[in-house]
Amino acid sequence: MIFNVVPDFLFFIIEVVLLNIALNLLANSIHIPPTPRNRIILAVIALFLALILFWIKNIVYPPPICQPSPDVATRLSTGGNNLITKNTPYEKDREQKIYDNNRQVDANNSYLLAVAVPGNARQQAARAMLAGVADAQTKFNQAQKDPTTPKKSSQPKLLNIVVVDDNDDKDVASKVACQIATNPEWKNILGVIGHHSSNASKAALEIYAKAGITMITPTSTSTNLRQDSNNKVFFRATVSNAALGRSLADEIGTLGKVRIFYEGNNEYSKELKNKFK
Repeated sequence: MIFNVVPDFLFFIIEVVLLNIALNLLANSIHIPPTPRNRIILAVIALFLALILFWIKNIVYPPPICQPSPDVATRLSTGGNNLITKNTPYEKDREQKIYDNNRQVDANNSYLLAVAVPGNARQQAARAMLAGVADAQTKFNQAQKDPTTPKKSSQPKLLNIVVVDDNDDKDVASKVACQIATNPEWKNILGVIGHHSSNASKAALEIYAKAGITMITPTSTSTNLRQDSNNKVFFRATVSNAALGRSLADEIGTLGKVRIFYEGNNEYSKELKNKFK
């Protein structure tokens, strides 16, 4: 963050100096005496003008939401490449089902959603999320194509899905969220289903909130994930750790003394442990 601020500050100082020089040259040309008082007045005017220019620049050219990382571009796919490795050639491939559905969709006349899954880091969870999305996409598109279903348009929009692999890693989640928020290829994404873990969801939500991209997680339970004054885009389709912790504490409370083991680097694990206290 500090490396982004320093160039802006240096540029602001240079603006002040250049404006001060220009004002002094102007003052000399109209024969304003170069008294200490006049020099101070000109310096204050230069500072004031630089502040106005800085404010205008940030309105016309607002700072970027995040810095895109080209190395994660291959972690987003609508069918060009499969992101989840199959353990056997015979298992149902829900990721491929999504891509097959996408091929029947006109990309220029569709609703575009992203589903962010933990990839090969947690294959079972990734497949479960993709299975739900694939089935929902299939049912929605079939209903839209059904001639007996009432339509608002003669060319109803179908659902197009972008599969996103965050590898269940908060740093990768932040980078793929930045791709979604800034890459023109994904500018039509209406919202994101995911991410899986609370760590990944928390990192990605910081980007989505700034970009105004709706996020609904089916699995992240951390109570730190919530709407607030700076974030109106978060939704959850599962219970929070607060509700889950109360239920577990009530049950464990009947067992007498217990020991709790938790993963210290995991947002979900730490928070759930604290709910027992």
